[in-house]
This record gives sequence, structure tokens and C-alpha cells, in this order.
Amino acid sequence: MDKRLRVCLVLEGSYPFVTGGVSSWVQQLIQGIPEVDFILYTISPKKDQEVQYKLPENVTGHTDVVLSERARITKGLCPDKKRLFNEILNIHKLFELGNIPNIDSIIKGMPRGYYLYRDAVARPEGWELITETNQKHNPIYPFSDYFWAWKSAHDMMFTIIGSKPPEADVYHAVSTGYAGLAALTAKIKEERYVDKNIFFPKQA
Repeated sequence: MDKRLRVCLVLEGSYPFVTGGVSSWVQQLIQGIPEVDFILYTISPKKDQEVQYKLPENVTGHTDVVLSERARITKGLCPDKKRLFNEILNIHKLFELGNIPNIDSIIKGMPRGYYLYRDAVARPEGWELITETNQKHNPIYPFSDYFWAWKSAHDMMFTIIGSKPPEADVYHAVSTGYAGLAALTAKIKEERYVDKNIFFPKQA
């Protein structure tokens, strides 16, 4: 018997917790391909939301990441933080120049379960980045406003990058934003295929 294809749908603020056009499309997609197993990887603003749909039998798993909660940090997971932070600084410089950097090495350098919450603001490299960008882009507003806005936005990204995606053959982000970042992280860390055509696993 051939192994069934496992497709991970990466969803943000929609199915199966919120009804609407996108969620209806996802439900119909899953029901319309019973020969494929689907795994839900959802990104939510809060935990313990009520499921609004009866999940089809070929939904074989569900992992929910809550953006408003900071994950528990395990110490000692990232042995070469200095190199990692130098790469992060270089990426910010490329962004400022209008270039699109390759972030593969950064995501690969963040082990599963490693979250940048504390290191991003406690390490000299991280603090220097925050203060310099504030002086450059936000000089007339209080630094405290900039700091907390920066930290809030980045903490949510750190949650996504540090979380372990469910195992699947293919990852498909139904939307952009955090879902797109989650699918990209899964592609890089799990070495799987991510594409708009979700039905064909990557060929060797």
C-alpha cells in the first residue's frame, strides 16, 4: 500500500476557528481530496478557541501556535549566538539598502525550541540594533514607545520561528503574514517542499 501524502495547511486567524470565505474554501478542499491526509498548523491570537467546523476524517493532526503567549525558553540550545546575531545585523543592513536577503542560514541557525525573546534585547548586538534603528527611523518619539512596539512585533516572529511545525510532506500557507513565515520556517528546518501547487512533493 502506497504511503498517503501528508499536506500541512498553515492557517492564520481562520479555519477551523473562524467562519468565512477562506475557511469554507479550506473545508471544501479537504473534503474534496479524501485520498490526501491534511494536518492543520494554525496561528491564533489566543488559546482554547472553539472549533467552528466538523473536521473531515482525513484531518489527521492539528498544532496550534498562540502568538500572544511566549514559549518556554530552553537554555543552551544555540551554541554560536555571536555568529547568529552578526547574520541578523547583516540582514537588517540589506533591508535598509532595499535588497532582499536570504534568511535560510538564520532560520537554520535557530534550533527548534530556541526563542530570541531575551537574547534579542539582552545581547549587545541586539541592543545596539534597536537603539541605532530608533535613532535612524524614529528620533522624535520616545525610545520606550519604539522599544515596546519593536519587541511586541518581534516576539511574535520569534514564537513562529522557534516553534516546531508538524511533520508533513508538503507545507502550504493559505495566507501570507505569520502563516507565510511559518511555512518558510518549516521548509528550511524540515527540508520539505513549499509551493503554491500543494499536491506534488519535491522531487529529488
